[in-house]
Amino acid sequence: MCKSCGCFSLGTSQLKLLIKDLDAQQAEEVETFLLGIPGIKHVHIHVNNGKATIHYLTKQLSQDTIIHFLQDYHPQTEKTFLGKWW
Repeated sequence: MCKSCGCFSLGTSQLKLLIKDLDAQQAEEVETFLLGIPGIKHVHIHVNNGKATIHYLTKQLSQDTIIHFLQDYHPQTEKTFLGKWW
């Protein structure tokens, strides 16, 4: 991880999106599901608002592929990409 901004190294990217209607257990299950996909390195979901951050290897996955996996697993995932929310 980069010491100056906390981003992952070259060859990785970050996807931010909204995953609706999750309780704490479901958020943990979605995180575990995503981490089981080759190329996903880190997942964090805020249960209170559904904002999710996913770090992934760009050579192995695209944002569309990740969203497709998520929508199959949890249909309430919005396709809307979120910008920085902090």
